Amino acid sequence: MCERRSNSLCGKLIFCFLSLCLLSGCAHERVEEYEEAMDEICRYELTACFGEEYKLSPGVEKERRFFEEHEQVEIVTHYTQWELTWEDRDGEEHIFTFTNLPGGGDPKEQMGKTIDSYFSELIEEYYGQFWNKALEMLPEIREEDSAFRFGRYRQFSMVEEPKTQVMIKERMGYHLQEHVDFPQLQWEKVCEEFPYLFQVYVYADYQSKDEEERGAQRRIIEEKLRKMTDEMIDYTDGTLNAAVIITMMDGENGATDSFGFAVLKGAYFPEGRGLNYEIALHENFFGPIA
Repeated sequence: MCERRSNSLCGKLIFCFLSLCLLSGCAHERVEEYEEAMDEICRYELTACFGEEYKLSPGVEKERRFFEEHEQVEIVTHYTQWELTWEDRDGEEHIFTFTNLPGGGDPKEQMGKTIDSYFSELIEEYYGQFWNKALEMLPEIREEDSAFRFGRYRQFSMVEEPKTQVMIKERMGYHLQEHVDFPQLQWEKVCEEFPYLFQVYVYADYQSKDEEERGAQRRIIEEKLRKMTDEMIDYTDGTLNAAVIITMMDGENGATDSFGFAVLKGAYFPEGRGLNYEIALHENFFGPIA
């Protein structure tokens, strides 16, 4: 009899506990709502970048969940997503997706970052034909570790180099959304018209322990990557800016050798990568550093 009462009491306590958990779910779940009408707030920026002819989908409500370990709370985010369709010079359609998720700063600043990321991804995808061809020629490349990137010039923090302070200021003052016109974008002129460059990071495995054979392998890898670069130089009508970094991996010993080259305005930079290249790259677009 006592055992039955004990089980009954235990069951009631569990039921009450579960009920309290459901009623006080906010203690374990935090809901964040974002309602900014980004399509309206940033209409001027969207028109400036994508022209008057773009098509915009109605906003679609989305939900995102993740568990925050530090606070031990599940964060549920409700936001809106839009798709903007635009046509390039060849009449091909592209889709730019944006949301009203917070990204730091005000909505227009947030839109600027989104457009910047989209621009880089768009160019990387378009020029991926060159990278994919290089991967086929070099089976020893660690494809999962290597990368083909298109991005802004590097930001400096070298206090001992006075020119870097000027460079940082000029680059921080450049906002892509004030200069890019996607429907009129000339794919082959992106390095000439914007302060961006291609950066290629290659990781490759040594195929031999013999140093002479390793030297030959390094030369072959560089030769084939220069061939890829030459094709890009031709395609861009001699306006290519690019830096290629090759890291050789030696099994358990990890990275053992690193080398590479750089291109400025379609010509191989004599000194290769480094500070002088970065300064020359900057001055090529922004003008002489005072």
